[in-house]
Amino acid sequence: MIRPNKLSGKQFVRLILHALPLFLLAATSIAAPAITSVEPPVGITGQELEVTLHGTGLNENTRVVIFPDSGNRLQILGSADTIYSMHSVAVVCNIAYVTAEYSLQIIDVRISTDPVLLETVNLPSYGMEIAVRSGVAYVLTESHGLLIFDISDPVNPIPLGNVLLPIQPQAIAFENHYAYVANGTGGLQVIDVLDPRHPKIVGSNTLPGGATGIAVSGHTAFVTNDSSTGVGSGLLVFDVHDPTEPVLLGSVQTPGVLSMDVALVGQTAYVADWDAGLQIIDVRNPQQPAIISSADTPGDALSVVVVDNTAYVAAGNSGLQVIDVSNTSKPVYLGSIQTDDRAYDVSVENNLAYIAAGNLEIADIGNITRSSTIGMLPTPPGSARGVTVVNTTAYIADYDLGLHIIDISDPAVPVLRSTLSLPGNALDVAVSGNTAYVAAYKQGLQVVDVSDSNNPFIIGSIANFAVEGSWAFKVEVVNNIAYLASYLGGLQIIDVADPLEPTKLGYIETRTQNGQSLSAVRDVVVRGGTAYLADEWVGLCIVDVSNPAFPSMRSTIRPGGIYYGLTVSDNIAYLVGYNGLFQLIDISDPSHPFLRSSVGTTTYSNGWDIAVVGQTAYIAANLLGIHLFDVNNPAEPTFLASIDTLGGVYDLAVVDDIVYVADGEGGLCTIAAPQQIVPHTVSDPAEIKATLLMHFAGDYTLRVFDGTGGSELPGAVTFLDQLPEAKAVIVAGYGPHPSNKLWDETLVNASHAWNVLVAQGYPRENIRYLSPVPVDADGDGQSDVFGDATLNALRSTLTSPWATGADDLLLYLVGHGSSKNFVMKHTDTLHEELAAWKLAGWLDDLQADHGMRAVGVLEACYSGSFLDALQLEQGAGFERTLLTSSAASQVSILGNNGLTSFSHRFWESLYEQGELVRAFTEASDMMAGFGQTPWLDGNCDGLPNTAADSARETVVGRGYNFQSPLKPFVSCTSPDRVLRNTKSALLWAKTVSTNPVSRVWAEIIPPGYDPLAPDAPPLPTVELTWSESRRRYEGSYGQFIKRGTYHVALYARDNQQVVSLPRISRFTVPLFPWNLFLPAVIFKE
Repeated sequence: MIRPNKLSGKQFVRLILHALPLFLLAATSIAAPAITSVEPPVGITGQELEVTLHGTGLNENTRVVIFPDSGNRLQILGSADTIYSMHSVAVVCNIAYVTAEYSLQIIDVRISTDPVLLETVNLPSYGMEIAVRSGVAYVLTESHGLLIFDISDPVNPIPLGNVLLPIQPQAIAFENHYAYVANGTGGLQVIDVLDPRHPKIVGSNTLPGGATGIAVSGHTAFVTNDSSTGVGSGLLVFDVHDPTEPVLLGSVQTPGVLSMDVALVGQTAYVADWDAGLQIIDVRNPQQPAIISSADTPGDALSVVVVDNTAYVAAGNSGLQVIDVSNTSKPVYLGSIQTDDRAYDVSVENNLAYIAAGNLEIADIGNITRSSTIGMLPTPPGSARGVTVVNTTAYIADYDLGLHIIDISDPAVPVLRSTLSLPGNALDVAVSGNTAYVAAYKQGLQVVDVSDSNNPFIIGSIANFAVEGSWAFKVEVVNNIAYLASYLGGLQIIDVADPLEPTKLGYIETRTQNGQSLSAVRDVVVRGGTAYLADEWVGLCIVDVSNPAFPSMRSTIRPGGIYYGLTVSDNIAYLVGYNGLFQLIDISDPSHPFLRSSVGTTTYSNGWDIAVVGQTAYIAANLLGIHLFDVNNPAEPTFLASIDTLGGVYDLAVVDDIVYVADGEGGLCTIAAPQQIVPHTVSDPAEIKATLLMHFAGDYTLRVFDGTGGSELPGAVTFLDQLPEAKAVIVAGYGPHPSNKLWDETLVNASHAWNVLVAQGYPRENIRYLSPVPVDADGDGQSDVFGDATLNALRSTLTSPWATGADDLLLYLVGHGSSKNFVMKHTDTLHEELAAWKLAGWLDDLQADHGMRAVGVLEACYSGSFLDALQLEQGAGFERTLLTSSAASQVSILGNNGLTSFSHRFWESLYEQGELVRAFTEASDMMAGFGQTPWLDGNCDGLPNTAADSARETVVGRGYNFQSPLKPFVSCTSPDRVLRNTKSALLWAKTVSTNPVSRVWAEIIPPGYDPLAPDAPPLPTVELTWSESRRRYEGSYGQFIKRGTYHVALYARDNQQVVSLPRISRFTVPLFPWNLFLPAVIFKE
């Protein structure tokens, strides 16, 4: 099924699929139930979907829960203990260079899960920043200026030179042989490093503030500055045509207290603006840079890197924040990683983030997919802390902005009605009738008239009265009485019968010492005449408020921990708090509460609040999202699921199977409530059947579990509002004839395509696989082939009712071709070719009669020659898209068992993110390294690779973005070379991998390679072995003898048999193998 993409701008996870069915992603014990796949994987919202879950260890005790896939799968892979606290990091190939207090540390990150410290160099003062260029490390130190090291041998760094700078240089950037330093109060310093043994300052310019970050492009330097001198933070632009005299061109003030760092991409600057998050600035006019948009971040934005339209922000205590900036006017949060310590700096290489956060932390940043939240309403630059839902209106207490009133009549499209600024910081809100009561931190209780949701206004207030300096955290209103949970003030009770004049009734402290209040009440729930308090240090306090003017303590209990939030349901008090605290306390006798159960600290981090609906507890776990427990048995709560969000969850409300989340900087987030599913059939330990029913579109994760453990399958099922009838035809052409040297590669890619389409939601009966031999594509022991790869079989398929009933049709041809022809089948007695004009006629008739949209994908030599015949006339009345593996006059490379091909990368990418144009682009970029030019004709006008061809994003099937372990990466390779007077060359590669690398090799593709040539030999390969002295894999090839350019594809494979994408080196044998010098010719008049 092919449908327009409604989720453009999202980033997607990366994964390899090599003709295999879906596999389990979560590690489980042998005894625990495990889920490997679900069929069918697509359903329609509001309709029951009968599914079969495949896996292992499934039985009558297996429980199933379905919940939305949040899309945020960022994770820490490994860390290196740097002994001292890190401040900055730079990564080159597979070596990380970090400054850690008074040291430069060099770390081998070849295995990202197990980085190894290679060398430590003591520095004379604190290391502020590091940059690496051309085998040289440049280290800025607090009071000893710039130190330069030769790191060509990373285990033996050699000091080269140094230059003193004004105190506390902050950042460094390069252009040509100049280093530009943001030097704090020393402004901009320009250093000539042409001779790294003798660097020298050649220019400078003082700033109105202190220079903190720098980026340089051409003759322009972009410098961030702080507001230490009272002029405001911001971005300054300098003309450095003459590096000896930088000239200020223009500036823009940013809203943050400190502008800390800047990254430059094209004519856009991205500024890490401390408390104001990420600022995106248009610098096309350097005299007048202008802010385009911003993205507030949890924590303080300290450093920023932008790679492939994604900004990675080191956000202090909030770890790493990831933001989609493909649309600079509308940045979108993608996800975050909570680091163990404060994140100061980040470097990004090969889908890995290297974060300076106390130690060096290495994170997988490739696993981001679309979020299946129902709806989102960010409220920048605020922070949503409390939420209350009344009918079709959500009320948000925003720490920075006050009270938001949001229309949620359509939960998928929440609409902001109004925002009312309040004194103090809003932390919680309760609503009674037409009045909202806001806990406003140091400003006590604020009372707001919300009878007109478009025009709320303050009608009353009362300060914290129990203890001077106390803070209001939570509020509950019952029978015209407001109960205010107050830090230092205990429980404050307020008469709000007249909301214009709230008056104090009484209060009670939970703890005093020497006449001073030590109360730390964070939450309050009132049931009948009893108030239940969560006090950070006292624990659960049960207070008799039957006479609200004279509350009295009935009992307290503190099983251990620091308490932040609570709720009460059916004689159980549920408390959450610091470091994973989750306790269930029996309050059936309020005078003698006792602990029923406690969950340890390994399940989730801080819990800020909790709601219980039915037998399910929903915990607001801040940066770790929402955590759910089955509390049917209070003595043994069972973990159900974890749903991450884009912000930090502070509060939540569950209404009618929707969770409304106060998501910090993420604003209001609406999520479909998870459901427990009762399997109705258990066939055997490998299969159970169940019925799913979801009312909101999106991707859903299934988790199976029992008392021994469990596993989950992210995005196991996608629910759509509409399910187009989509069909696909796969043709594996030519066949297994001795003259076909690429039959194995053909089958690999054809079966790969079959598996991708099944995974993306095509029912098996909607795919017709044509092949001259039976093929078991999914490994279930049954052939998946529908019919022979003949002209008659293809014609019959395209003219049958099976095809004519489709809304969308995808046709994939893979095999051999010649100009305007594709070989369907070749035997000793039969040779059939599909002519481009014939295919065009079949498709024209099919589409004209039935109006479906068609997509053709051709993998064959000269496949681009089909474009002319398949071109559509203007006003044809139907849509067609054509993708070819090569241009009209080019051969197509099918090597390395099919892995080196346009097709394999295309289908792999389609599996990873489900979008046609993006899959083509990734495959095209890979093949460009081999000199091959795939074509995309998105509108079938006969003109390939134009902007119009890529204008419309198209999702194939359900468009899900599957997750897998990271591939190995070939991070650096032999440089391109021209070979003169030699036919041999050293090949080398450096790798980065999550798992140990088991093999590194090179595949040699000679000039003019034609896989169809009768005398074409197999492509030669060279095995590369590890060189400890050079810390890389090396091998030699001695047959560079043909004139032209050799494309050398270098690969790595890890011990899990996962193969990297190729990285290309080029070796050119020139027409004249010697250096050619011509004598000078002197002309005389």
